[in-house]
Amino acid sequence: MKDISISGFDNSSQIIDKLIRDFNILNNAIINQESTEINDAFVNFYTYAYHIKDWLKKEGYNSVEGYINEHLELNDSLYEIYKSGIRCDSTAYAADSTVPINATTYYIKLKSGKEFEILYFVKKILELWKSYINETN
Repeated sequence: MKDISISGFDNSSQIIDKLIRDFNILNNAIINQESTEINDAFVNFYTYAYHIKDWLKKEGYNSVEGYINEHLELNDSLYEIYKSGIRCDSTAYAADSTVPINATTYYIKLKSGKEFEILYFVKKILELWKSYINETN
């Protein structure tokens, strides 16, 4: 019998792969304007994005806490992010007078008070972790 980890992950690169999948799920939920799926996908993404530090520490990335402290997007705890909620802006735009564009933009507000469009925010987190791993290797 082969042993597998309960979480299904053995290292931080597998967590990065999961973050990419979660980003894609979030992106599709936003395209489809599905509020529940947006919330679920964001919670899944941020939970793993937050806990990747534990995998990195286990793998010997000793400077991970300092890196987190240097980057605003990585600073908020899970509790702080979850209690902040996701804000929606349903402004309607028109490309011309015959083609109205109606969509909702989603934002997350950090404890610092800074607010980010949610896809920008998750992309930034993903880029920061990829950059940290590549620069530290």
